[in-house]
Amino acid sequence: MARMAQIDAGIPYTTPLQTLNRNCSFGLQAMNVIATAIAADQITMGIWCGVENTSYHPMNKVTPPDVDWEVMKEDRNE
Repeated sequence: MARMAQIDAGIPYTTPLQTLNRNCSFGLQAMNVIATAIAADQITMGIWCGVENTSYHPMNKVTPPDVDWEVMKEDRNE
């Protein structure tokens, strides 16, 4: 997706490109990568975007784990 957008936008093929692949919130991670690189003077500008397609992911068919919520609420720092 990123390479297609780069070519379509007329950005030279020699321009560095990074692709992130996650099921959720990778657009936020991409923004953070760009912002961090700019703050560290590694780059002067960057383009970020996020494209998600979880339509075919069977999230509604996954059985949630059996969790003992009382154990999870215990404060183990005491």
